[in-house]
Amino acid sequence: MASAEVDAPQLLGYTVKSLPQVPNLREAQGLMMSLTQQQRDEIAAYLARSEGDLLEEASLYVPTPRGDPLAPYIARLKRAICDDWNWCERRQDARFEDSLNAAFAVCDLLLSKQF
Repeated sequence: MASAEVDAPQLLGYTVKSLPQVPNLREAQGLMMSLTQQQRDEIAAYLARSEGDLLEEASLYVPTPRGDPLAPYIARLKRAICDDWNWCERRQDARFEDSLNAAFAVCDLLLSKQF
Protein backbone atom coordinates (compact mmCIF):
# COMPACT_ATOMS: atom_id res chain seq x y z
CA MET A 1 0.00 0.00 0.00
CA ALA A 2 1.29 3.48 -0.93
CA SER A 3 1.79 5.75 2.01
CA ALA A 4 0.39 9.26 1.92
CA GLU A 5 2.07 12.25 3.50
CA VAL A 6 -0.07 14.01 6.07
CA ASP A 7 0.57 16.95 8.34
CA ALA A 8 1.17 15.96 11.92
CA PRO A 9 -1.10 17.61 14.48
CA GLN A 10 0.46 20.53 16.29
CA LEU A 11 0.34 21.16 20.00
CA LEU A 12 2.29 23.96 21.61
CA GLY A 13 4.15 24.64 18.38
CA TYR A 14 5.50 21.08 18.18
CA THR A 15 4.48 18.40 15.73
CA VAL A 16 4.13 14.87 17.02
CA LYS A 17 7.36 13.96 15.20
CA SER A 18 9.33 16.84 16.73
CA LEU A 19 8.30 16.63 20.38
CA PRO A 20 11.34 16.92 22.61
CA GLN A 21 12.46 13.74 24.34
CA VAL A 22 12.34 14.13 28.12
CA PRO A 23 14.49 11.42 29.70
CA ASN A 24 13.81 12.17 33.37
CA LEU A 25 11.37 13.85 35.77
CA ARG A 26 13.62 16.84 36.48
CA GLU A 27 13.77 17.72 32.79
CA ALA A 28 10.01 17.18 32.49
CA GLN A 29 9.44 19.60 35.36
CA GLY A 30 11.78 22.11 33.70
CA LEU A 31 9.83 21.80 30.46
CA MET A 32 6.52 22.34 32.29
CA MET A 33 7.91 25.42 34.09
CA SER A 34 8.94 26.94 30.75
CA LEU A 35 5.38 26.75 29.36
CA THR A 36 3.25 29.85 29.07
CA GLN A 37 -0.19 29.96 30.65
CA GLN A 38 -1.76 29.67 27.20
CA GLN A 39 0.25 26.50 26.51
CA ARG A 40 -0.79 25.06 29.88
CA ASP A 41 -4.43 25.84 29.08
CA GLU A 42 -4.09 24.05 25.73
CA ILE A 43 -2.68 20.98 27.48
CA ALA A 44 -5.48 21.05 30.04
CA ALA A 45 -8.06 21.29 27.23
CA TYR A 46 -6.57 18.23 25.50
CA LEU A 47 -6.46 16.27 28.74
CA ALA A 48 -10.11 17.10 29.43
CA ARG A 49 -11.32 15.74 26.08
CA SER A 50 -13.00 12.34 25.91
CA GLU A 51 -11.17 9.35 24.47
CA GLY A 52 -13.70 9.12 21.63
CA ASP A 53 -13.16 12.77 20.72
CA LEU A 54 -9.38 12.33 20.71
CA LEU A 55 -9.60 9.18 18.59
CA GLU A 56 -11.88 10.96 16.14
CA GLU A 57 -9.37 13.79 15.77
CA ALA A 58 -6.46 11.36 15.48
CA SER A 59 -8.19 9.61 12.59
CA LEU A 60 -7.83 12.83 10.59
CA TYR A 61 -4.07 12.35 10.59
CA VAL A 62 -3.97 8.69 9.55
CA PRO A 63 -2.68 8.31 5.99
CA THR A 64 -5.28 6.88 3.64
CA PRO A 65 -4.55 5.14 0.35
CA ARG A 66 -5.22 7.28 -2.65
CA GLY A 67 -6.97 5.16 -5.22
CA ASP A 68 -6.26 1.64 -6.36
CA PRO A 69 -2.54 1.12 -7.07
CA LEU A 70 -3.44 -1.49 -9.70
CA ALA A 71 -5.84 0.82 -11.56
CA PRO A 72 -3.40 1.63 -14.39
CA TYR A 73 -2.91 -2.09 -15.04
CA ILE A 74 -6.49 -3.40 -14.80
CA ALA A 75 -7.30 -3.11 -18.51
CA ARG A 76 -4.03 -4.80 -19.55
CA LEU A 77 -4.45 -7.54 -16.91
CA LYS A 78 -8.00 -8.20 -18.05
CA ARG A 79 -6.92 -8.37 -21.68
CA ALA A 80 -4.00 -10.71 -20.89
CA ILE A 81 -5.99 -13.06 -18.61
CA CYS A 82 -9.45 -13.00 -20.15
CA ASP A 83 -8.82 -12.36 -23.82
CA ASP A 84 -5.27 -13.50 -24.69
CA TRP A 85 -5.16 -16.47 -22.30
CA ASN A 86 -8.90 -17.23 -22.60
CA TRP A 87 -9.46 -17.77 -18.88
CA CYS A 88 -13.21 -18.44 -19.29
CA GLU A 89 -12.38 -21.64 -21.18
CA ARG A 90 -9.26 -22.58 -19.23
CA ARG A 91 -10.94 -22.37 -15.81
CA GLN A 92 -13.01 -25.44 -16.75
CA ASP A 93 -9.77 -27.46 -16.54
CA ALA A 94 -9.83 -29.65 -13.40
CA ARG A 95 -6.27 -28.57 -12.51
CA PHE A 96 -7.59 -25.08 -11.72
CA GLU A 97 -10.03 -26.29 -9.07
CA ASP A 98 -7.08 -25.90 -6.71
CA SER A 99 -6.72 -22.12 -6.30
CA LEU A 100 -2.97 -22.45 -5.81
CA ASN A 101 -2.57 -24.07 -9.23
CA ALA A 102 -4.70 -21.29 -10.76
CA ALA A 103 -2.58 -18.63 -9.04
CA PHE A 104 0.66 -20.19 -10.29
CA ALA A 105 -0.73 -20.37 -13.83
CA VAL A 106 -1.84 -16.74 -13.79
CA CYS A 107 1.49 -15.62 -12.30
CA ASP A 108 3.36 -17.55 -14.97
CA LEU A 109 1.24 -15.89 -17.65
CA LEU A 110 1.78 -12.41 -16.24
CA LEU A 111 5.52 -12.90 -15.78
CA SER A 112 5.85 -13.91 -19.41
CA LYS A 113 4.27 -10.59 -20.53
CA GLN A 114 5.63 -7.07 -20.30
CA PHE A 115 3.48 -4.90 -18.03
